[in-house]
Amino acid sequence: MAFLIGGANSAADTGYNVTNGVRCTIADRPTLKRDLDTATDIDKFTVSFWFKPHTSTTDASLDSRVAQQIWGSLDGSGNNIGYLHYSDASNAQFTFFDTLSGTNPNINWSPLYRDFSAWYHIVLVGDTSQGTDTNRVKLYVNNTQITATDSATWPDQNDDWSFGNASNSHLWFDGTVGKTAWYENTPCDSSFAELAFVDGSALTPSSFGEADEDSGIWKPKSPDVTWGNNGHFMELKESGTGTAGTGTIGADTSGNDNHFTSDSLAAKHMITDTPTNNFATMNPLMSGATLAEGNLQVSGTFTSKSSIAMQNGKWYIELKCTNDNDYNPQSGIGQVGYDAVDNHAATDYPGNFTDSYSYRRDGYVYANGSNTQTGGTVVAQNEIVGFAIDLDSGTKTIKYYVEGSLTKTENLSETKSNPYVFMTYASGSQAGEGQVNFGNPVHSISSGNADANGYGNFEFAVPSGYYALCTKNLAEYG
Repeated sequence: MAFLIGGANSAADTGYNVTNGVRCTIADRPTLKRDLDTATDIDKFTVSFWFKPHTSTTDASLDSRVAQQIWGSLDGSGNNIGYLHYSDASNAQFTFFDTLSGTNPNINWSPLYRDFSAWYHIVLVGDTSQGTDTNRVKLYVNNTQITATDSATWPDQNDDWSFGNASNSHLWFDGTVGKTAWYENTPCDSSFAELAFVDGSALTPSSFGEADEDSGIWKPKSPDVTWGNNGHFMELKESGTGTAGTGTIGADTSGNDNHFTSDSLAAKHMITDTPTNNFATMNPLMSGATLAEGNLQVSGTFTSKSSIAMQNGKWYIELKCTNDNDYNPQSGIGQVGYDAVDNHAATDYPGNFTDSYSYRRDGYVYANGSNTQTGGTVVAQNEIVGFAIDLDSGTKTIKYYVEGSLTKTENLSETKSNPYVFMTYASGSQAGEGQVNFGNPVHSISSGNADANGYGNFEFAVPSGYYALCTKNLAEYG
């Protein structure tokens, strides 16, 4: 995975930083599409991208996941004729298919990728000129070639890929275009960065990434390639939408000007959570609540916990309460090592067990199993609760803010010395809904406030000395 501390995600200048990405969700079904030109070499291609998977199920076993089409091609009639999928109906793995003049390749690689806190680097290589059939399609994950398959049909030698046919189109994310009935079940539900296609060359991951000199973990670098006629490189730095151009989300910065038209993509999908600065989300593997919107929207019952834990440092988090419930979501922090934290279906709310603390929407505050405040500031629908967590000072504290105003400071007892995670909770009779903001919000921000390092986008000013929960800040303060 790409979850670096002291390496590509350190506060120091790494020489190459990925500053932007895009968050795809099932609800919006986004698409980037471009009609192809004549291929440089229709027998060879390389695809490279970074992705951070979300989850599309409330079941931590992931048994109800559906396929996500990440990249592919459409024919002139809009039919989907080639694709790379992440997952299928029961797993979290990669599948590749293409329609060729000879044998249609259909490869289902065995490994499962279920770390929803991590950025992965994926490279797919097609080269039908190879004499050995298993060398005609290669998949790499974080610079490791994946050879184990559950099933595999390999292409015939010298067959032509659909991804180079000038009558076809390239498609990223598979949104609302080119659907048959089956493909309606393939919306993309992941975050992405650095979308690259090389026409006419079969490359290795070293053209797009390198091992960090300190940690050895794989990290991005500036691509060193010859792009070919249909080649493109989308850095996703622009926020314009719709028609292809240099100022839109689908802008190609390879030098080819092979820009993509976007559909159902908006400024809200643009993120600064990237492979070189990984932001916290809520973790579906430690959550009984329903998660959506890139694992930042919580609803339903039980607890949910953050993907990054806090051992040291000073951290600021916001929660927008998006329903009109009087109590939930009730949110705060809890120490790892208690069943209410470690068990994804736990029913104990933060504040109801030792080394946990929370603010309830009716103004009640809980700490270490006791109610420590009544009659505090009530949180209305669509108002924001801020949490400032100080794990550095002699007396460690959590401060609660409502709409930017401090309403309560609570000292931490520190019975154990374990890390804390951010937690939300709702009971079955008082189901709550909210959107957690670690610095990459899914809701619109009317003001816009970063921390002192320039990271994060918050509705209210970040308290002095506190920081967004991301890996560059962790490398410096955590």
